[in-house]
Amino acid sequence: MRDVVDWIFGNAFAIIGGVILFVGIAAVIVVAGKQSGRANERAIEKKDPREGE
Repeated sequence: MRDVVDWIFGNAFAIIGGVILFVGIAAVIVVAGKQSGRANERAIEKKDPREGE
């Protein structure tokens, strides 16, 4: 048990950095997905419904 605690504290900066990196990448993916959805909605709204006739 002591070895596990020592390992965690010895690698705390690497663990925290990895978690922050993971959360940052996930946030970028979520924001990009939302922006893409908004862009698609705007494109659909601007499209002329008579265009397909």
